[in-house]
Amino acid sequence: MPMKCVVLCVLLAACGRGNQADPPQAERTKTEHVAKAVAAPGNRQPTATATAKPQPGPVEIELLHATEAKVAVSSVVANSAIFPTDLVDGKLSTAWNSRTGDLAGAWLAVRVPGGAHVTRIRMTAGFATVRGGEDWFTMNHRIKLVRVVRTQIDRELGKYALDPDNRGLQDIPIDGPGGDFKIEILDVIPGTKKTWREICVSELQVWGTLPEDTPPRQAPPPVAVGSLDAAPLSNRSIALDPLPSYASIDAFCQEYMARPEEPFSGCSGMDTGCSRHGKRACGEMTSGPIALDALPPGWTSARYFHAQWDHRSDPGCNLAILAAGKTYVLEGFGDRGCGAALDLRDVAAGKMSRAESRMQGDLLAIAMTTAGWQTRQTGEIESIEQLWICGATEPACSSAIQLGAYVTTSTTGGTAGGDGLSTAQRGWSFDWKIEGKQLVLSRQDGAVPAEKHDQLGSHRLVMPSER
Repeated sequence: MPMKCVVLCVLLAACGRGNQADPPQAERTKTEHVAKAVAAPGNRQPTATATAKPQPGPVEIELLHATEAKVAVSSVVANSAIFPTDLVDGKLSTAWNSRTGDLAGAWLAVRVPGGAHVTRIRMTAGFATVRGGEDWFTMNHRIKLVRVVRTQIDRELGKYALDPDNRGLQDIPIDGPGGDFKIEILDVIPGTKKTWREICVSELQVWGTLPEDTPPRQAPPPVAVGSLDAAPLSNRSIALDPLPSYASIDAFCQEYMARPEEPFSGCSGMDTGCSRHGKRACGEMTSGPIALDALPPGWTSARYFHAQWDHRSDPGCNLAILAAGKTYVLEGFGDRGCGAALDLRDVAAGKMSRAESRMQGDLLAIAMTTAGWQTRQTGEIESIEQLWICGATEPACSSAIQLGAYVTTSTTGGTAGGDGLSTAQRGWSFDWKIEGKQLVLSRQDGAVPAEKHDQLGSHRLVMPSER
């Protein structure tokens, strides 16, 4: 056979394979270039020869899950049901959503080990799912054009067009060493839902090879917001819900006193605060509560007042917030002490109760220890530690966040004190801090119950206007 025919036959066979659909198992070993380079002059194809033999080489793998990689996004939508890690969870039914209005100019970034060789970046052009009969792919904005930059050396690798009608993963060819890459969104087309103004990407992948002596791992990469060097953003969230408003505290009390009466079903031996003849009351101002030294912007004042429910011997605490001429009420805000410090000096560990408020940014956080139930039979007293977070010009607050629980037991016949009364305590607690728009809980004391373990770590704080 003449040499020209040999070369032509080889080239035709290669083209035929390129038109065939790869089976799902072959996705890890094949490269399909769906994205089109806008500016890639001078590309040349290697000369095919009849005698060339394929050389064994490293297997192409998905690097974000197989290495100590990291991902970052420019912003994230304020929606407690959408998480930044939706970008790399392996599901096309979920998606990263940028902050509302962050469209052209939004970006994604990846960091893979420098020893890796990156062959391609794969991403979707939008939110590739249909839910409840609604096509979220066409309803949301879709990406038409991106630019890829190697950020360590500030070098543009090229501009690449994505097909906004393609719901699948589309390839951006790279062919270079690992490191930091930034994918900037340059152009988008709007979706049919005019109020949905976010960039959506269902999935992001980075494919390439590792040195032969590098053992791969299998774990999802952490996802940060704003920078690859920022702390990863939590998947968990705490909602701050709007508070009901009234003309005054008196107006609230009128509504409170008119609520239907609570049926009485008897008092448990575990609850010394229960009373058959307890009467409802509302409006008494409190004394000695946690001092609020600073308030969020737009708040004029914040005051504590008592409200007592049917069949209770002690009132509870409410917080009344004055903002823009209206009174907003946070009900069930601790016990009758409204955060006044409890005397726990007899506890062996010397632990004192929490009674503090902090302004961090535009958020007000109030933590307190409340005197909880007491058992009639044993005299055990449980104290509950709780945290509330509030903010926004139109006040909104979280529900009570439990920070700890302690049971204090007093026994006679001991050596402590002149009366022979000995006190012991058991329980657990979290320490807390606010970092930007995240609440971070860490272990502080005691054995944390198993059902509370998932509360440790970061939680996003989501305002009503961000949902």
